Amino acid sequence: MSSDIRSSTQQSEAGSPRYRQVSIGHPPIEVREEHGILHMRALEPLAPLPDRLLDRLVHW
Repeated sequence: MSSDIRSSTQQSEAGSPRYRQVSIGHPPIEVREEHGILHMRALEPLAPLPDRLLDRLVHW
């Protein structure tokens, strides 16, 4: 058994965590309130479903 234990977070050589750059957007939504309940709906349509469920996993 190795004494070298690695964490699931990638670490740079300096010891600080290394993170991947991600893009987080603000998609347009429609918000309406009925009887104190907020209903939110995305205005952008969903992407079409793949022919097979695993197609998206195979892509990556």
